[in-house]
Amino acid sequence: MRADATHRFEFEVSGGSRPPFVCLARTRAEAQRVALHARAPVRLTRAQQLGPDEGDAQARQLVSSEGLLAPPWRDDVATIVQVLDHVRLEPDDSASIIPAAFLPADEIVARGLSACGCGWRHAGETVNRIAVEPTVSISVAMVTDGGWQLHLWSKSLPADKIDAFGWERCAGGHPVVTWMLNARPACSVWIIASEVIDALRTLADLRPSELSCVPVPRAHPSR
Repeated sequence: MRADATHRFEFEVSGGSRPPFVCLARTRAEAQRVALHARAPVRLTRAQQLGPDEGDAQARQLVSSEGLLAPPWRDDVATIVQVLDHVRLEPDDSASIIPAAFLPADEIVARGLSACGCGWRHAGETVNRIAVEPTVSISVAMVTDGGWQLHLWSKSLPADKIDAFGWERCAGGHPVVTWMLNARPACSVWIIASEVIDALRTLADLRPSELSCVPVPRAHPSR
């Protein structure tokens, strides 16, 4: 895990009236790699060193002030940040985040949850812990202007509960109702991690150490 960007980079994007691509990174080479998310040729127009009260440093301090970098949430936030840092550097990847991925069977019943009924054995299942049917899941990806886009899905929560939390309903085109949250360009991964944890704690009764957070390739060449 890094998430320790020290500079803000801005790129001009070729093609039409595309907005500039803006990102946080440590070096120009790293920024050029992040800028592959623009999916068009880019030209560096500005590089600005960030102060201690800006960028990742400020965002990490904010998350720390919320108590999320101390037990019991420290490891979950670190996991999300690590995966988001990977997604930031891999233009074909997004992140999949699911609460309570694996639990003992008796606890699944006691908490009013359901075991996954897909019939497949899940990677990570053990003799004592089985896959849980998620009530909420979140995907996170970087978009073409350097911002982040979060999508939240739930088939069991009342829609007004999610609406009240500040997420906006997605437009048509999705097989199920989903909600979306957009983050500005060059938003720190620490802020995104905080948004995810807050949403899952509020909407899915997430408990410490029950998080499943993995990078997911957008393209599956084998399919």
